Amino acid sequence: MCESELILVSAPTKAGETFLLRLRQLGLPCQALAESEADCRRMRALGVELCLLMEPEGDETVDRGPLPLQSFEKIILFDNSMAQCCRQLERVRPWTRRKIYVITERIFADAIFKQYGADFVIHSKTGQVDFIVR
Repeated sequence: MCESELILVSAPTKAGETFLLRLRQLGLPCQALAESEADCRRMRALGVELCLLMEPEGDETVDRGPLPLQSFEKIILFDNSMAQCCRQLERVRPWTRRKIYVITERIFADAIFKQYGADFVIHSKTGQVDFIVR
Protein backbone atom coordinates (compact mmCIF):
# COMPACT_ATOMS: atom_id res chain seq x y z
CA MET A 1 0.00 0.00 0.00
CA CYS A 2 1.31 3.44 -0.89
CA GLU A 3 1.90 5.73 2.10
CA SER A 4 -0.38 8.41 0.70
CA GLU A 5 -3.30 6.01 0.48
CA LEU A 6 -5.59 5.89 3.48
CA ILE A 7 -7.91 3.24 4.79
CA LEU A 8 -11.24 4.93 5.54
CA VAL A 9 -13.14 3.31 8.41
CA SER A 10 -16.60 3.96 9.79
CA ALA A 11 -16.44 2.59 13.34
CA PRO A 12 -19.74 3.12 15.16
CA THR A 13 -19.30 -0.20 16.99
CA LYS A 14 -16.81 -1.56 19.53
CA ALA A 15 -15.56 -3.94 16.85
CA GLY A 16 -14.91 -0.97 14.58
CA GLU A 17 -13.01 0.85 17.32
CA THR A 18 -10.90 -2.25 17.95
CA PHE A 19 -10.18 -2.47 14.22
CA LEU A 20 -9.04 1.18 14.12
CA LEU A 21 -6.73 0.54 17.06
CA ARG A 22 -5.32 -2.47 15.21
CA LEU A 23 -4.65 -0.35 12.11
CA ARG A 24 -2.73 2.11 14.27
CA GLN A 25 -0.72 -0.75 15.85
CA LEU A 26 0.18 -1.96 12.35
CA GLY A 27 1.22 1.57 11.37
CA LEU A 28 -1.31 1.74 8.55
CA PRO A 29 -2.58 5.21 7.61
CA CYS A 30 -6.26 5.52 8.36
CA GLN A 31 -9.03 8.09 8.53
CA ALA A 32 -12.27 7.77 10.47
CA LEU A 33 -15.67 8.44 8.96
CA ALA A 34 -18.11 9.87 11.51
CA GLU A 35 -21.70 11.06 11.61
CA SER A 36 -21.31 13.61 14.43
CA GLU A 37 -18.78 15.81 16.17
CA ALA A 38 -19.09 13.50 19.19
CA ASP A 39 -18.06 10.55 17.00
CA CYS A 40 -15.05 12.54 15.74
CA ARG A 41 -14.04 13.28 19.33
CA ARG A 42 -14.38 9.57 20.15
CA MET A 43 -12.17 8.68 17.17
CA ARG A 44 -9.56 11.25 18.21
CA ALA A 45 -9.59 9.78 21.73
CA LEU A 46 -8.63 6.47 20.09
CA GLY A 47 -5.69 8.24 18.46
CA VAL A 48 -7.13 8.59 14.97
CA GLU A 49 -6.14 12.11 13.95
CA LEU A 50 -8.05 12.37 10.69
CA CYS A 51 -11.83 12.38 10.90
CA LEU A 52 -14.21 12.98 8.04
CA LEU A 53 -17.57 14.20 9.31
CA MET A 54 -20.66 13.29 7.31
CA GLU A 55 -23.60 15.45 8.26
CA PRO A 56 -26.61 13.08 8.32
CA GLU A 57 -29.24 15.68 7.53
CA GLY A 58 -27.51 17.48 4.66
CA ASP A 59 -26.15 16.39 1.35
CA GLU A 60 -22.75 17.91 2.00
CA THR A 61 -19.86 16.18 3.67
CA VAL A 62 -17.84 18.45 5.90
CA ASP A 63 -14.14 17.75 5.57
CA ARG A 64 -12.37 17.59 8.95
CA GLY A 65 -9.02 16.71 7.46
CA PRO A 66 -7.49 16.12 4.05
CA LEU A 67 -9.71 14.09 1.75
CA PRO A 68 -7.54 12.71 -1.05
CA LEU A 69 -10.19 11.90 -3.63
CA GLN A 70 -9.72 8.58 -5.41
CA SER A 71 -6.85 7.61 -3.12
CA PHE A 72 -8.48 5.48 -0.44
CA GLU A 73 -6.80 2.10 -0.45
CA LYS A 74 -9.90 0.54 1.10
CA ILE A 75 -13.11 1.69 2.70
CA ILE A 76 -14.38 -0.39 5.60
CA LEU A 77 -17.79 0.28 7.14
CA PHE A 78 -18.88 -1.41 10.34
CA ASP A 79 -22.66 -1.79 10.29
CA ASN A 80 -24.51 -0.44 13.29
CA SER A 81 -27.62 0.73 11.45
CA MET A 82 -28.85 -0.42 8.04
CA ALA A 83 -29.96 3.10 7.09
CA GLN A 84 -26.69 4.71 8.23
CA CYS A 85 -24.54 2.12 6.48
CA CYS A 86 -26.47 2.41 3.21
CA ARG A 87 -26.26 6.22 3.36
CA GLN A 88 -22.52 5.99 3.90
CA LEU A 89 -22.15 3.53 1.03
CA GLU A 90 -23.95 5.91 -1.33
CA ARG A 91 -21.69 8.77 -0.32
CA VAL A 92 -18.33 6.99 -0.32
CA ARG A 93 -18.72 4.84 -3.45
CA PRO A 94 -17.62 7.73 -5.74
CA TRP A 95 -14.49 8.30 -3.62
CA THR A 96 -12.70 5.14 -4.71
CA ARG A 97 -12.57 2.60 -7.48
CA ARG A 98 -11.13 0.13 -5.03
CA LYS A 99 -12.85 -2.23 -2.64
CA ILE A 100 -15.50 -1.26 -0.09
CA TYR A 101 -16.16 -3.70 2.74
CA VAL A 102 -19.15 -3.83 5.07
CA ILE A 103 -18.72 -5.72 8.33
CA THR A 104 -22.08 -6.81 9.70
CA GLU A 105 -23.83 -9.26 11.99
CA ARG A 106 -26.92 -9.19 9.74
CA ILE A 107 -27.44 -12.45 7.91
CA PHE A 108 -29.62 -11.40 4.99
CA ALA A 109 -28.20 -7.94 4.20
CA ASP A 110 -25.70 -8.83 1.46
CA ALA A 111 -27.85 -7.88 -1.52
CA ILE A 112 -28.92 -4.58 0.02
CA PHE A 113 -25.39 -3.49 0.91
CA LYS A 114 -24.10 -4.56 -2.51
CA GLN A 115 -26.89 -2.61 -4.22
CA TYR A 116 -25.67 0.50 -2.38
CA GLY A 117 -22.06 -0.04 -3.46
CA ALA A 118 -20.33 -2.59 -1.22
CA ASP A 119 -17.94 -4.96 -2.95
CA PHE A 120 -17.77 -7.38 -0.03
CA VAL A 121 -20.09 -8.05 2.88
CA ILE A 122 -18.37 -9.87 5.72
CA HIS A 123 -20.45 -11.50 8.42
CA SER A 124 -18.77 -11.37 11.80
CA LYS A 125 -20.05 -11.53 15.34
CA THR A 126 -16.63 -10.68 16.78
CA GLY A 127 -15.56 -8.02 14.29
CA GLN A 128 -12.12 -9.58 14.01
CA VAL A 129 -11.41 -8.84 10.38
CA ASP A 130 -7.69 -8.01 10.40
CA PHE A 131 -7.27 -10.22 7.34
CA ILE A 132 -8.76 -7.40 5.21
CA VAL A 133 -5.60 -5.33 5.57
CA ARG A 134 -3.01 -8.08 5.23
